[in-house]
Amino acid sequence: MSKIAYLIAKEDWAALAELKAVDALIEALETLIENDQLWEADGSHIFSSLIYAADAKELETSTSKVMKFIHKCLTNDEDSVRVSASSALDNSSYKFPIEILMYTITDENSEVRMNAASAIGSHGEDAVGPLVEILEKGVVWHGFREKFNREYHKGEKDLSVWQDIRTNMIEALGYTKSKNAVDILVKIMNENQGFAVYDQNGKKIGFCESIWECEEAAAEALGKIGDKKAIEPLNKAIESGNLLDSAKMAAALSLGLMDEPNGIKIIITEYKSEKRSLTEGWNELKQLPPKKVGKVLEELELYEDAEEWYTSAGILDKAAEMRRKKADMSAAKVSQKVIHGDYVDDRDTIIKDSVLNRSKVGGGGTTKMQELKELKEMFDSGFISKEEMEKMKKEILK
Repeated sequence: MSKIAYLIAKEDWAALAELKAVDALIEALETLIENDQLWEADGSHIFSSLIYAADAKELETSTSKVMKFIHKCLTNDEDSVRVSASSALDNSSYKFPIEILMYTITDENSEVRMNAASAIGSHGEDAVGPLVEILEKGVVWHGFREKFNREYHKGEKDLSVWQDIRTNMIEALGYTKSKNAVDILVKIMNENQGFAVYDQNGKKIGFCESIWECEEAAAEALGKIGDKKAIEPLNKAIESGNLLDSAKMAAALSLGLMDEPNGIKIIITEYKSEKRSLTEGWNELKQLPPKKVGKVLEELELYEDAEEWYTSAGILDKAAEMRRKKADMSAAKVSQKVIHGDYVDDRDTIIKDSVLNRSKVGGGGTTKMQELKELKEMFDSGFISKEEMEKMKKEILK
């Protein structure tokens, strides 16, 4: 067994890279690909070892031996080969030739595209120009890599993968963190029509009408960049009513990430208006500062949600405060039901008067179970004594 084969079997990737045996690693990868053994041998780590074995300057040009080999692998018919190669590009600290990454992001495989988007984003400002140039026109399509897809989709003029490619390019713009990407992202977020598709020679080959994922990705990318000049366009897009729900929520989240309370409020009210549990929206809300989310919940007097939110965030003193506010609200509701005369501001007097006057607590359309629940909350908060609770319980159950 050769040393290369031994280290691959042992999965000692650092030692494999330290050999600096570029030719031997390329040969080993070619053998594994030819024998359909790359996935089993953890191909992404072997590609990574090849990258770290190469001279850094070789990785900067598409004509070097290493990059020509990787590029060839990114055209392979087998998706596991393309996934392994693109994963190595994503997990490396090097900046690879942008033209190879721009080709890779047009793959039909979503994992390959996501790896490419992340690798493009690491180029920062240098990637913005090439991305904007393509997105201004639409997308460039290099065709399917896999033979099956080429045959199955032959002759089709509107492929769903075109929207996927454009979406991943938009995500790559967000990863760059560049303020120079804001204008094109705002434009895409407000698009009301599809986009053209061109081949690598600039010939128009189709038109894609589907854009909803692109709008959502653009709204989300603006939040990743965090440029405050996007606040006004985001608010206008939400107010226009033209965004689909997913894009609207992405825009609201971006506003929240830029310290705009209105974004948090939109996310919360969207879920509450649909009578859905607020916990369904926590994936968005948990990306935001917990105290700011809690503050908006309090302003909306959603104390039960606020208590759950603060508890999940480990802010227990605020959770306890929300329990007290809930109890106060419950007490106020009960007092409104039991006092039918002049307004009394002393809560203790209200409670005792309700017991002494034996007024009906079950009116106003509420059930006895609701009244008992409110009574229990008052007792748990220390607002009334056990004796007073028992007396009021008898009133309710009459």
